[in-house]
Amino acid sequence: MSLTAVLITGLTAGAGTCAAAHGGLLAGVMARQCPMSVASARLDLLPVGGFLIGKLASHCAVGALLGALGAAVALSVDARTAVQIGAGLVIITLGLAQLGLPGFRILAPPVACGRVVRHTVSAPVLVGVCTMFLPCGVTLSVEALAVASGSAARGALTMAVFVLGTVPLFAILGYATRTAGRVWGGRLAAVTGVVVIGMGLLTLNGGLELAGSSLSAGRVMQKLGLTAPAVAVADTVSVRDRRQQVTITATGRGYAPASIALRAGLPTTLVVHSERAEGCVRAFVVRDRLYNLPVDGDTPIDLGVIDAGTIRFACAMGMYHGEIDALTG
Repeated sequence: MSLTAVLITGLTAGAGTCAAAHGGLLAGVMARQCPMSVASARLDLLPVGGFLIGKLASHCAVGALLGALGAAVALSVDARTAVQIGAGLVIITLGLAQLGLPGFRILAPPVACGRVVRHTVSAPVLVGVCTMFLPCGVTLSVEALAVASGSAARGALTMAVFVLGTVPLFAILGYATRTAGRVWGGRLAAVTGVVVIGMGLLTLNGGLELAGSSLSAGRVMQKLGLTAPAVAVADTVSVRDRRQQVTITATGRGYAPASIALRAGLPTTLVVHSERAEGCVRAFVVRDRLYNLPVDGDTPIDLGVIDAGTIRFACAMGMYHGEIDALTG
């Protein structure tokens, strides 16, 4: 992937998914800063700038390390799934602490630290540095590119370009949080806590979807009969010379069809047809293997002779997913 493509990924999918994982942290530190007067409104973006500087520095360091170590540190699909589930749980916990719920207050910063956060210019920088410990799914995909670069300089540059792509959305988010702080006053902390919890739930559910857990939102909706049953579509599934081929289309909006029925006991090829695919959709996971899809074109995947059951597929952060039901008879 070129650096231009990495920048576009940051501007589009990266901005949205990283905002889900890190936006709450930025909103939290902004909420703890001292309320500012209208006269100082021009300084509203300074904490956001500090946050982004910390984020940029830490991600460049990680990119350099990954590029230097190369394939030795490449994450497996299982490891990526575990990281995402862990990140989701941490974000939810931080949100509950922000709300001050009993049992979670111990995780909230003490009063002395709160004063430091409110009065210390470097606080947003430190929070930005900490975002490297809570990577979103798209960040993990870009980190895989840093690993593949085999160069510390190239790895750092890849991560830097990606983070720069996320700057516009974070600037808007930080400024909006700062402005809301003047209007809502003390209520902003509670609102921030709710937002952080919601973002954590999205991150956690993506990991559960990747893991094929029965607790994922998709599986729960399926059990409740809220999703359509799998169907065999004439132009999607074809059989020729006792070999079965199933085609799904990957676009910027996800995968279609998301639920397909086919015959068990036949050698099967899955063809992923990309049409202007971008972001997380291009990191396609099926049977615990990751395939990097092109923006446009076909990616054939040999599934072998499939047994009766369900084969699930998803993007690398679980935002978009679907399943193939292999039926007997």
